Amino acid sequence: MRIALALLMLLGSPALAVTEEWRDLYGRCERAILDDVPIDGRDLRQRPPPFLIDDAVNPLLGRFTVLDPLRTSLNIVPAGIWLHPDGRFEMRVLEFPTRPGTRAICEIIPARLAPDLTTREAAAILAAFRARDWARFDTIRAEPTRDIRRAAEPNGRGCPVVTSVTWEDGFFRSTISEGAGVPSCGGLSLYEGRRRLQTQGAEP
Repeated sequence: MRIALALLMLLGSPALAVTEEWRDLYGRCERAILDDVPIDGRDLRQRPPPFLIDDAVNPLLGRFTVLDPLRTSLNIVPAGIWLHPDGRFEMRVLEFPTRPGTRAICEIIPARLAPDLTTREAAAILAAFRARDWARFDTIRAEPTRDIRRAAEPNGRGCPVVTSVTWEDGFFRSTISEGAGVPSCGGLSLYEGRRRLQTQGAEP
């Protein structure tokens, strides 16, 4: 599969190559979220999430530098970012604390400095998304530029699961996420299976 993907990226049509790249990354997201396994980053290049650099003072250690992940909201922390070498997308795992550990969002977005998706490429990805086997999911919304589906049953961590693809005015985002609304859902971090973020405060 990954050899074929590399060949497509080199030789295939742009729409086909970008669709196969999306399929590969989406499959990794889906397995992690539905099966409660660490994200599969094999054959991908990993880069750290953006950090804010700040100074801190400790009575014993004195002044030192702190690297704090750049949050996408008050509680949501990017845990890891992966991409195919020279790929068009990056796969990000975002996590935020819950009582049992963490809840996760796995998203696929255009990679930094990558060419913008064309309308044809985005349409091919939407078609690939809609062609998947949705036996475990119900359709929430289906529009020309957006498709949202919800799993009929919670995943093994007790979380509702929602997945979507959106392409609007040049904006592209594909996600599969453990949805909000169940504070007791969650578990080990999907980033290398570590339990993280407990010290940063859990949801009430």
